[in-house]
Amino acid sequence: MEICAVIKRHHKNSVDILVKNGEVVVCAPYGLDEESIVKIVKGNADYCRKKIDIQQNSSNNCKSTCVFGNVSLAAEMFSCKKVLLAGVVFEVVPGDVAKTALSASKLIVNEKCFDDTIRRKKAVVSFLKEIANQCLRKEISQFGTNIALCPAAINLTKLKSAGWIRCKDMANRVVTMDYRVIQLPFELRNYLIAHVFSHFFQPGHDVEFFRVLSNYLPNFDALQTRLDAYSFLKEIE
Repeated sequence: MEICAVIKRHHKNSVDILVKNGEVVVCAPYGLDEESIVKIVKGNADYCRKKIDIQQNSSNNCKSTCVFGNVSLAAEMFSCKKVLLAGVVFEVVPGDVAKTALSASKLIVNEKCFDDTIRRKKAVVSFLKEIANQCLRKEISQFGTNIALCPAAINLTKLKSAGWIRCKDMANRVVTMDYRVIQLPFELRNYLIAHVFSHFFQPGHDVEFFRVLSNYLPNFDALQTRLDAYSFLKEIE
């Protein structure tokens, strides 16, 4: 799929790539020539394609409305016959592929991996990690660019604690986040990212911390309540 991007100019020195509603928008400095912009877009083509696929499936896939309270669906998710990605449920199916790939409303894994539960789970986990490293890192970096405070490092890992992020040792501006955050809807991913960046200013969860967080997200408390409903994802091994 060829990437067609809309170029917008701004006074900042950075080049920001935004994918929204299936459209790629590149915000670039006025002094940067179009040839250089095209090269940057081509270098981020895989990221753009994956974001477009996720957004298109998110708008077309009605299965995303019945994740909770559905025992049968929960069982299929724990066995990795279905998987949640960006808040949308995708069916995991076998296919003649060497590498796990997203297609329409399905996640296709190698036939031999699909037939074995352990190998199927490993294939799905590997795919989630890959998507997290491509898309979640971009979202974290973009948030930092938007507020002119970029993180020193981004660690995406499997956190053994109940939380989605590690809220300790923020003085060095290191973001440590569970890679499974990529399974959450955008607004909840954005909430967690804002939560981490708020800790760059306030290490504890005191009144001042929530004041900073409310500057980014006035409705953060409602988002926190919604996030609790996705805690079961941390239990899927």
